[in-house]
Amino acid sequence: MVFNPGLVDIPSLDGLGQIGGRLGIVDNGALTSLTGLEGVAAVGDWLIVQRNDALVSVSGLKGLKSVTGSPRSTITTPWSIFWLESLASVSGSVSIGYNAALASLAGLGSLTAVGGDITIGEDTIEWNALCNSTEDNPNLGSLAGMNPKTIGGSLRVRCQTGLVDIDAFHATGFIGGDIEIALNPALGLMGLGGSAGDLTSMGDASALRVLACKGGPLTQADYSEILVKVVTGDAPLFEFEAAECL
Repeated sequence: MVFNPGLVDIPSLDGLGQIGGRLGIVDNGALTSLTGLEGVAAVGDWLIVQRNDALVSVSGLKGLKSVTGSPRSTITTPWSIFWLESLASVSGSVSIGYNAALASLAGLGSLTAVGGDITIGEDTIEWNALCNSTEDNPNLGSLAGMNPKTIGGSLRVRCQTGLVDIDAFHATGFIGGDIEIALNPALGLMGLGGSAGDLTSMGDASALRVLACKGGPLTQADYSEILVKVVTGDAPLFEFEAAECL
């Protein structure tokens, strides 16, 4: 369902329990509800809900338990994700960005396994690129509500002006890819690894150095503490020289 300016609601699909391919709900400016999709428990490829300006809730997806798409598949949330409370696993990636009114991630507590990346904010190839917008989840002060135990890909948190902690990742024991935390001016590192956290393995933490350069309180001591329990991957302890902050 893409670019249907006159679409206000979705006809009842009560008998539909599984979608073998993709479910995309994008650019439907008048769509106010996802009612009609309550019976969908599984999506076989990817799910994306994005740029539906009148949509304030995804309550129609409250029965969704799994998304088993490719490693590059993405869930992009609209303004309220409260009704994704049944979602337990995503084989692909989860992206949460550009939601002007989003203040809470309550409803994602059942999501314990993500096969791909988790991206909060801007998703960019260049981890040290400047932010494109200051309106990227500006009201999201905490990631409480998420509880991932494993992340198969990378963890990226970028350009979140209101975010003050990432305690939601305190129980995360495995991150298979990179950790990229950048350009979050109020963010502390409580909850991410260190001696009190559960993180025991990650692929690459080198991008953490950007916190010492652009909008973050990271110090060499903080960085060392986070890496105490890391057992795999490329995680050099950078000396924070001025040249690295350009």
